[in-house]
Amino acid sequence: MATVIPSYLALTNRAKVTAARESVAMLSALTEVYALSHGGTYPANLLALTLDGDKATLKTLPLDPWGKAYVYNRITRSVTSLGRDGVVGGSGFDTDISSDTAYTGI
Repeated sequence: MATVIPSYLALTNRAKVTAARESVAMLSALTEVYALSHGGTYPANLLALTLDGDKATLKTLPLDPWGKAYVYNRITRSVTSLGRDGVVGGSGFDTDISSDTAYTGI
């Protein structure tokens, strides 16, 4: 029984990492769609994806799988989940998941 709980937690965290990767990719793609419909201008923040009237691409802004807001950098056009720990950096399940870095697995 003792090994079942750590295995379950690892599977749960892997599922959250996968969900975060998919959401980061989706949000990054939506910033591109926004730019295409706004003459090449990228959104100032992710909230802009929900506030654009008929052109809004999202009804609500999702949180990452750990319940934290995604981070958007307009200059680099990157979308990031700060991982399980919610702070910049980290390793394992605490690693940041960003649209501007390749995923190497955990």
